[in-house]
Amino acid sequence: MTCIAIDASVLAKLFFDEDNTDLVKRSIARVEQMYAPDLILAEVGNVIWKRFTRREIDTNAAMAIVEQVVRFPVKLTSSAAVLADAAAIALACRCSVYDSLYLAVATRYSTTLVTADQRFARAIQATEWSPFVRLVGD
Repeated sequence: MTCIAIDASVLAKLFFDEDNTDLVKRSIARVEQMYAPDLILAEVGNVIWKRFTRREIDTNAAMAIVEQVVRFPVKLTSSAAVLADAAAIALACRCSVYDSLYLAVATRYSTTLVTADQRFARAIQATEWSPFVRLVGD
């Protein structure tokens, strides 16, 4: 079974036309199981809100995307369940706990975190967690 963890940068690409959106869509189509911390819903919700405030989408489109995000087939893990691991990653790598939650989920399920967040991927690159992170397009 093909499993990955995804972060908000990847999930948002499925609903908005961005760099590497087509690549993400093709890659996700081959995946059987996806994991993420429950934080992903709030983060993608915030992306939707930002697009709305920039007048890139209207209220109806925003709410339609929210409904799709809630129904998206990703297995959510409680942030509380992986917070200690995420804090350890964040302290060791000097990156945010928010970003580290996604990596903590990936390590919990012994899978790879797929991200479009170049800054986070670079922060993890020379650490023990680097085998668990793949940057979209690499």
